[in-house]
Amino acid sequence: MPRRAPDAAGENTLRLLLDAARRAGVDVRVTDLSGDEVTAQSGFCLVRRGPTLIVDARLPAAAQIKIVARELGRMNLEGVFLPPAVRALIEGTVE
Repeated sequence: MPRRAPDAAGENTLRLLLDAARRAGVDVRVTDLSGDEVTAQSGFCLVRRGPTLIVDARLPAAAQIKIVARELGRMNLEGVFLPPAVRALIEGTVE
């Protein structure tokens, strides 16, 4: 199946979300999670270095945005500057 052209607005939103996570002190890793050895999904976890957000690079930008926004919605981001549209996106994912 041919890959779709990247959505510039979606890519920008994803970049803003990932930058916010980094400013909040989260180690962000966007990586291919395919493999036979371990089954893994995107999300937040704790590793020796501290809080880490792992995002499957194979997912489309829209799916990555949902995952990152959901995980950021679980964090205290009061001291982290976010553009209003990005903050609204994050707050809209809080369960």
